Amino acid sequence: MFNRRDKIIKKDGVKPTDLEEEVAKSISSLESNNKDLKAHLAIIFINSVENVEFERADGSAAEYLLVKIPHRSHGALKKVGKLVIDKLEKQFEKNVLVVANRTIISCHAKHHPSQMRPRSRTLTSVHAEILNDIVSATPPRVGAGAEARPPNALSRAPPPPFA
Repeated sequence: MFNRRDKIIKKDGVKPTDLEEEVAKSISSLESNNKDLKAHLAIIFINSVENVEFERADGSAAEYLLVKIPHRSHGALKKVGKLVIDKLEKQFEKNVLVVANRTIISCHAKHHPSQMRPRSRTLTSVHAEILNDIVSATPPRVGAGAEARPPNALSRAPPPPFA
């Protein structure tokens, strides 16, 4: 028997949508069918799921499924993400993007002077990690617009050689 609260983490009083329940059911069934990956799949939860409509370069309309998971589930998703994404894409017949929820802390937030803001909570770092979730989690597909970035794409360019 599936209990919708097993895989869905929402704020108190907020009811999950039908789409969120369907995604949670498919992840739960995937967990029950794969005994060898059950340890990783048991850690994966969802916060929200939404259909996002966009316009392709040729002008046609398309949709993808945006699944938001807690940041603590992201490590387990890295290990079994291809399996989860393939199952969801097959079931819903759409492209699926899985993004971890991260917290941005303002540089102007009031805190104790001895406590510094972690670098992982800065605006730049959070946006870079969301981009990495989108680009590196899924293999490049025709029409999806995803390109593989080299691992050192954000690093400094080498100086020009002396002539």
